[in-house]
Amino acid sequence: ATVTPVLVGDLAKNGQPYADLVVPYLRDPTALVVISSDFCHWGQRFRYQPFVRESNISERIGEMDMEGVNAICALDARAFRDHLKRTKNTICGRNPISL
Repeated sequence: ATVTPVLVGDLAKNGQPYADLVVPYLRDPTALVVISSDFCHWGQRFRYQPFVRESNISERIGEMDMEGVNAICALDARAFRDHLKRTKNTICGRNPISL
């Protein structure tokens, strides 16, 4: 087996050329593609505190993250982009996920 790590950085608003490179591997039934990401980075340190006045912050973050996970699991790229735009969720793996 061969392992080929791929690092995806900023897609400069047009990830299509990169997606075109990856699609053949995604369509290959013998290939295993692993995309790893953590989700919300919350707090002053990350300049992201949308729920600062609420007592159930971790619950709200979990709900928000699950909305993103559900879009990913449904293979709904538009819903994932809309989620990011609306929530500004700090999903650091958004670029490889978006491919």
